[in-house]
Amino acid sequence: MADQPSMRIDSVVLPPDVQPTYANFAAVNHTPWDFRVTFAQLQVPHERGSGEVVLTPRAVVDLVLPAGAVHGLIMALKENYDAYLAAYGPPALQGDADQPPG
Repeated sequence: MADQPSMRIDSVVLPPDVQPTYANFAAVNHTPWDFRVTFAQLQVPHERGSGEVVLTPRAVVDLVLPAGAVHGLIMALKENYDAYLAAYGPPALQGDADQPPG
């Protein structure tokens, strides 16, 4: 049996029209076939007449991933989160630093 050729994924190429999008909230759902991650920006809270405070997330990216790709995403996030912790320590809790730097 012949050896399988090796495959390597190179770094991601960002076309000039793709700009970073800031999100401070994510909602995750799934079907038997895929996972949907909707990234959003939490807007300034407003109060309803009943005294209830309501946060209204505004979606900025709606990403659908095949179920088979999710494990790799989780591993990549874990690896990068561990590197972040080693370099900077634990991040601020949501709400403490909910705006992008600068």
